[in-house]
Amino acid sequence: MISFEIGSGIRYLTICDGLGSVHLAWQRLGWSCVGVSEIAPFPKAVVKHHWALRELGDLKRFLEWPERLLADVDLLVGGTPCQAFSVAGNRLGLADERGGLTLAFVALYDHINRIRRKYGRPPAILLWENVDGALTMDDNAFGCLLGGLLGCDEAPRTKSGKWNKAGFISSESARVCWRVLNAEKFAVAQRRKRVFCLCVPSELIERFGDRACPSRILSLRSSGELKPLTLDAASGIMEASSVANASESVYGSSDLPWLKGVPSCFSLPRSVSLSDVLETGPVDDKYYITAEKAVKSLQFAKAKGKQLPPLYEAVLMKVASGSRGIAGDVGRDSGDPVVVPVATSEVANTLTVCRWEGFRSNGMPKHGLVIEGDRLRILTPCEWEWLMGFPAGFTLVPNHKNELAKDSSRFAGLGNSIVVPILSWIGQRIAQGFTVDPLPGPAS
Repeated sequence: MISFEIGSGIRYLTICDGLGSVHLAWQRLGWSCVGVSEIAPFPKAVVKHHWALRELGDLKRFLEWPERLLADVDLLVGGTPCQAFSVAGNRLGLADERGGLTLAFVALYDHINRIRRKYGRPPAILLWENVDGALTMDDNAFGCLLGGLLGCDEAPRTKSGKWNKAGFISSESARVCWRVLNAEKFAVAQRRKRVFCLCVPSELIERFGDRACPSRILSLRSSGELKPLTLDAASGIMEASSVANASESVYGSSDLPWLKGVPSCFSLPRSVSLSDVLETGPVDDKYYITAEKAVKSLQFAKAKGKQLPPLYEAVLMKVASGSRGIAGDVGRDSGDPVVVPVATSEVANTLTVCRWEGFRSNGMPKHGLVIEGDRLRILTPCEWEWLMGFPAGFTLVPNHKNELAKDSSRFAGLGNSIVVPILSWIGQRIAQGFTVDPLPGPAS
């Protein structure tokens, strides 16, 4: 069992807790978790295996949660289900029950702040994470989120109906900053773009100064040139600006060094290639693509009328026919994101929920394949853990039935997680904004 410590300091409540990326990322900040909300059995089992935390159950029943517990929440954090905003989930937005949980998240935040006022405490801050597709929904889902956080009577809306990848907006009661960050810019060999939205009540900025402003915490100015944002619906909005072609990296900002003591195998260097995270020992045969699986993938593609990338199709046909010399088909500069040879500096495609074989219904691999000599294989659960910033074996725990976790559950849980090093960076920036004492240094 891997043991971690969570100390005292900022007290946070995590919603849609998943595998516990938040706890792992913030363990060295001296913060404490007052409770977690998660309903999926396997993620709950993983978190329970590593930490002893209070489980609160379904977010939709937050009115039943103890008032005294909610009064202790300084920071509400969560990544509500992304399926409602992603292509894989048909992008139904707030009409999707899962998308509606975003509004429930905002309602919980309001509920927490009402309770904290009752107990004479300052309002809490909020951190929300999701796929960047949430910024371009036809139903203005992101504008609805902003409107709820800012206390607007009408949700702000841009003229195009879409929101840029980074921006800042404020009302009399709060300031909100959002920014799309890419995992591969945080020393993780995975191309994973997610939007992070931070809300800080104006009362806290008056108390702590500009260092507590969310635009400062998320280093908005390092993302590019800020320009005024024109809104169609702007009731109650005091200021709005955004960055059209925002950088997805924090490098080059004045916030470095940025990953001191990150609880991950990726503290340094800043750039990590897929070859750095591949298992060095023997890999179980079940992860290799057999001739039968190769034939099935080719048949799927043909039946769906899909044209596979030439490089991938050539390699797959060799596997299907039992030919050798697969690696000879791939050069270092092939640039093909589907087949990922060991020797290149490629990064993995975004890890998402899928069957363990890692194939789409049309025969295409979801996350890239690894060539080892004359064999072709998918990424293993351990490699997925590293690609999300988790320690090896983190999800290899007994499930809710007290049976050792299956690969399918591990892949699904990891595909729904938040990358640990990004949360580590954001946590340290929040700590800098709201504490006087210096941050803890790197572990010796």
